[in-house]
Amino acid sequence: MQEMQSEKDWEAMMESDVPIILQASADWCGPCRMLKPMMKTASADFEGKVQYVLMDVDKFPQIS
Repeated sequence: MQEMQSEKDWEAMMESDVPIILQASADWCGPCRMLKPMMKTASADFEGKVQYVLMDVDKFPQIS
């Protein structure tokens, strides 16, 4: 699972040929914290077929 670090990451994802599953999340969100380990497991299971990306909505409010 990849964590978005910059808006350039977003731009690169929009051009990707690999399907992307985006988890829009926040550190303060309990359900988001519970979902993160499940997403990490799924990303390992489907490596190379689907790209899993975690985006912190507090860092990227303009995108979220």
